[in-house]
Amino acid sequence: VLDSTPGADYTPGPITRTGNPLDVAVQGPGWLSVLAPDGSEAYTRAGNLHVDENGQLVNASNLPVVGGGGPIAIPPNAKVTIGPDGTVSVLAAARAFQLHTKLISTADQNEQTANQILSFS
Repeated sequence: VLDSTPGADYTPGPITRTGNPLDVAVQGPGWLSVLAPDGSEAYTRAGNLHVDENGQLVNASNLPVVGGGGPIAIPPNAKVTIGPDGTVSVLAAARAFQLHTKLISTADQNEQTANQILSFS
């Protein structure tokens, strides 16, 4: 069906580096899958992508990019990379933690034990 669309030109355009790590250029016969407004899957070769306010990877028309399991969701503050084969990798921000130790007296006041609690920041 895609090869028979009247008036469509599937010739690759020039590749321009944009500095946006989420911009991709589809080389060869590939397509990006997006979720159309009616819920159907649609296809585009336009690779100017970004993460929207809902944490979804979307194209310039704000259509969600679809991966193998549906629309691609990106956790807040995550680093996203897109490999040459189209693999989307997400490195979630590491959560730092600090170990606090507090000595607590037991009921008989003769011994103390350490109660360690993890506090995330």
